[in-house]
Amino acid sequence: MLNELESYDLIDFFLPRNNKIYPSNKIKESLALIRNDTIVRNMYKGIGVCTVSQIIEPADLEKICKYYLVWYKNNNNISSRKSSYQSITTNFQFSEYINEFLYDSTELPSSNGVLEHINRLKNGWNYQIEIIVAYDTAINTGLIVDATKHSLALYYIKQTEEERLQVLLQENDIVNLCQMNSFHCRNIFHHDFARLIKEGNSSLKH
Repeated sequence: MLNELESYDLIDFFLPRNNKIYPSNKIKESLALIRNDTIVRNMYKGIGVCTVSQIIEPADLEKICKYYLVWYKNNNNISSRKSSYQSITTNFQFSEYINEFLYDSTELPSSNGVLEHINRLKNGWNYQIEIIVAYDTAINTGLIVDATKHSLALYYIKQTEEERLQVLLQENDIVNLCQMNSFHCRNIFHHDFARLIKEGNSSLKH
C-alpha cells in the first residue's frame, strides 16, 4: 500500500523540477518564452494537483505498470514474443517494456541505460528518487516523464530479486511516486499524449 505523503498544486511541484522533466511540454514552452516563473506560475495555478506517495515495499511498484513511457516502439523492437505487447500504441507501456527487457533487451531503446541503472541501484543509492508521472484524469492515462530508467531498474530488481529490493528500499534514501493529476495533462504534454490518443484510442479505454 503506497504511503501518501503530501500533495501540491501541480505548477508548484513542476517549477522546481522543470530541468528534470524530459518531454517537451506547454509549461516548458511558456517558461522559455516568458522567462518569468511568477507569471508562468499564475498562468497554470489550479490546473491540477500532484500527489506524492512513498514506495515502501516492492509491491508498491505494481501501480506504475499501467503507465506509458516516452519511448517508442519500432519494428526492430518486436521480438518473437509479440503477445507481450498488450497495447496498440506507439509508446511503450511500462509493462510491455519490462516484459520485453526480461526476455531480450537488445533491440529496446535505452536498454543500456536501464542496465546501468540496474547494476548501480543493486548496490544502493544515497539520493531521493522521484518517479514523476503526468496523469490525465479525462482519459485515465499516465505518462512517466522523469526517472524512467530508475523505475524500470527498480521493477527489474523486483522481478528478479524481490527480497533484495525489499532490503534496498528499507536501507537507502526514499523512493517517491509523484503523480501530477490534471484534466489537461494531454494538452500540457501534447507531443506524447497526441500519439497515445491518436494511435491507441481503443487501448486507453480500459
